[in-house]
Amino acid sequence: MSGRPASRLDRWVARASMAGRRHRRLVWLGLVLAAVLVGGLAGSLPVDPSIRHLLPEHLPSQRALREAERRVPLASPLYVAVTSPDPERTRRVVRAVAERLRRWPQARSVVDRRDPDFFLRHRLLYVPPDLLEELADALEERLDWERCARLPGCVNLEPEAPEVPIGKLRTFFREDRRIAGLLGLLGADPDALEHAVATEGQRGADRAGARASVHGRLCNEEGRTCVVQVLLAGEGSDLAWAERVLRASTREVRSALEAARPGVEVRQPSPDLLEAPAEGIRVQLRGRLRNLVVSRGAIGRDLTWTTAAAVLLVAVVLLLQFRGWRAFVALFGPMVLGFALALGLLRLAQVRLNLVSAATLSVLVGVGIDFGIHLVSHQGAAMADRCGRSLEGALGYVYRRLLPSLGAAALTTAVGFGALLGAEFQGFAQMGLVALTGVLSVFVAYVLGFPPVVGAGGEGRRAWLRAPSGGWFGRAGVGRSTLLWALAPVLLAAGGLWLGRGLHYETDYKRLQPTVRGRFRYARALHGTERSPVLVLADTPEQLRAAVGRMRRDHPDGLDGEGPGWLVAPDLFVPTEQPRKLRAIARMREATEALLRHAQGEDRARLERVRPWLAVERPVTPERLPGWVHDLLSERDGRFGTFAVAYARLRTTDAGRMEQLARTLSRWRRRYGVRFASFAAVLGEVQASLRRDTPRVVAVALLGLLLVTSVLGRSLVRALWVAMALALSAALAVGAMVLLELWPNLYNVPVVPAAFGMGVDGAIYVTWGLWRGRGHPVDRARLALVRRAVAGATLTTLGAFAALLLADSPGLRTLGEMAVLTLSATLLVNLLWLPAARQWAAGRRVSHQAS
Repeated sequence: MSGRPASRLDRWVARASMAGRRHRRLVWLGLVLAAVLVGGLAGSLPVDPSIRHLLPEHLPSQRALREAERRVPLASPLYVAVTSPDPERTRRVVRAVAERLRRWPQARSVVDRRDPDFFLRHRLLYVPPDLLEELADALEERLDWERCARLPGCVNLEPEAPEVPIGKLRTFFREDRRIAGLLGLLGADPDALEHAVATEGQRGADRAGARASVHGRLCNEEGRTCVVQVLLAGEGSDLAWAERVLRASTREVRSALEAARPGVEVRQPSPDLLEAPAEGIRVQLRGRLRNLVVSRGAIGRDLTWTTAAAVLLVAVVLLLQFRGWRAFVALFGPMVLGFALALGLLRLAQVRLNLVSAATLSVLVGVGIDFGIHLVSHQGAAMADRCGRSLEGALGYVYRRLLPSLGAAALTTAVGFGALLGAEFQGFAQMGLVALTGVLSVFVAYVLGFPPVVGAGGEGRRAWLRAPSGGWFGRAGVGRSTLLWALAPVLLAAGGLWLGRGLHYETDYKRLQPTVRGRFRYARALHGTERSPVLVLADTPEQLRAAVGRMRRDHPDGLDGEGPGWLVAPDLFVPTEQPRKLRAIARMREATEALLRHAQGEDRARLERVRPWLAVERPVTPERLPGWVHDLLSERDGRFGTFAVAYARLRTTDAGRMEQLARTLSRWRRRYGVRFASFAAVLGEVQASLRRDTPRVVAVALLGLLLVTSVLGRSLVRALWVAMALALSAALAVGAMVLLELWPNLYNVPVVPAAFGMGVDGAIYVTWGLWRGRGHPVDRARLALVRRAVAGATLTTLGAFAALLLADSPGLRTLGEMAVLTLSATLLVNLLWLPAARQWAAGRRVSHQAS
């Protein structure tokens, strides 16, 4: 050892190393227990796959959605979709499923048909009173004409009998927008509904009659695909309950299918899909509740698989760089302690991981191991070159030499992640919290745990990597090719900035959705309710009635040209001015009965067709409405008339359209004085929040990185070198994004500032490791050591992110793609451009001083 007096740091490192050597078994036991604790804590952290939880809870859209889930069963329906080549077989299975689920305790209501008979019998109550009174007057005039024609001496002023304008009713039923909306729910038109009364259940009907016979059923036009809608007794936001319900409903559906098709083999290739291949029957559970449960299970499997893959990839990288089991223990031992500390803190804080932050845990494997790689690399070099016989002396030298850059790297990474904490978008904020906690915990674990783990590994020199010498790590980028390596990345970065003009946010999230096995289309079977629902929530029926009336006047075609059936409200089923209408219908009934005593031919046929319509004598009240209407518009406490459903024509994979919907509902909330709850609008707000937060978060992260680098490095020149490396990396990454068509989106944007924060670590190690003062050329032996450590550290992080490419979730895969691309750019700049530029700048200064 040198004659340099031992500092306080040297003494502490020596004592910690010797303690590890004396209590070797205790150290090994502690590491094993920490590994077991990590496994238990990682499995106990709850994961919430709902995208709406990526937004703050105080937003109006969030409050409205929580209110809807609390009040309205329709907020989270479960659909059982059935398809087969034979319509009759499909209907038989649907009836069996519906009957079985009606006895199921968790089912609040089960609907497989919207029966049109009630509205057929009361159709005249939906006709305007003026038209009814006009028809009553016309019938009475015709009756007076007929009576006069039969009385001797009575002369009619009109030579021809006045025509009864029954055709006006047909015209009204065809053209009225409310009637069109009501018929859309039934999947019918007026003529087909009239025919349905006669053909329902009959055999041998013609094609039109057969189609009319299924009107009201939740089936598509061909009848091969039908749906059973189940409104559940609980709230879909309770994921534990939702998982139990999905498993139980699958069992019930399977039992119904086996009872409906006895002797037929039923398979279950996935938790939400049942098949009877012999008869071509497929039954699938769909809906938001199913999506949340399946997404949560998929994310859990992805996290388990990708974490294991990340550890394996990191181990492969380390195996190529280090040899000996002691090196592996020194690398992974403190990291396990750090993970246990981080997971324990997150568990104590009751953090509920979301879609974005859940991926951070597997990434931390590659991020945290960086500290160990630098420590082990420099420890091996110190033992070989400086302090060959003394393990404690080597550790003291490494800590004096490396601790400032390790601290700077930990702080810059923490700042890169910490910049996410202030984001409104909770995907940013929680990812920042998890990563910040993980990085600082692992850093503390390495600083405190590395000496005792090294001491427990023994004194042998073969335990550590020898100092790297020569080879590519010492030659590339310096020497005759210095200027080339200094200029080439700059030119590539300029090209990247030029290409960056085409960079844009991805708004079509279709490719980010996981593939559903055995998926088939069932939307047309829902007759107008397949579109994205927007719940209109009011406090009283009067408030809702006023808001709905204004909405219909202001937007007769809906949110975006959806058509007359876009707004389903209580007043669509409960007509207004019913006493006046009943009086007019009574007049029509009396006149019709009198006319039928003498009418002949076509007149009689026309009156006979209208006669059943006139049988209504009681008003339509909420209590008398069909059950499916109550199921559609009743709250959990049974109240009717306090909410409506508007349907928007959009895909939940079209982020741009969802943003537009969110802006529209925000205006409507102020204009109409009611609340609008829409899951699609929440997705739009997530996207809008992402757009707002990304520039600010990236700017704060970059400024924080530069500030931390300047303060810790005590040199503005060092900070500028790091800043230039970061700028070149960003330009290269942007150009590569455009070339590869990898666009920023909901999932991968949070990783960008974090990846650059990790990339800055490499720039710090290179800049500080090669810094020998102004005018000094680069030391190639030192360059080889620093490059090897930086390459190993960055490649392990790349390996951790690359594990996400194996995930089933396309969202997690695109996060991994963005991280791999960004870190590759930083690796290229840190290993090639930065040493070459430093060598070129040092050479220029030396030449200038010599002249």
